[in-house]
Amino acid sequence: GEQLRQEYVFMPQKVKEVYLAHLLEGMDARYSVRSAVIFVATCRQCQVLSLMLAELGVEHVALHAAKTQAQRSAALDRFKSGVAPVMIATDVASRGL
Repeated sequence: GEQLRQEYVFMPQKVKEVYLAHLLEGMDARYSVRSAVIFVATCRQCQVLSLMLAELGVEHVALHAAKTQAQRSAALDRFKSGVAPVMIATDVASRGL
């Protein structure tokens, strides 16, 4: 069946985005991880991280309150289908997952 693996990594604030990008780029090949959900505290953090991942070419979706319900549903469908293996979500959005 499906296997869920949760990991917490503590690191200095100034390197966390770089380390996250490193983990996501090797997600499938190096770590045999099919998908990942990243929780952030605010809509702004979600949008900034989404811009960074887009710039790095990481396929992802973002879920936060600033998106319409249709946009959130479409993003969730892309994640569930595997089209976008990474989802960034605010803490509030996590309640509906």
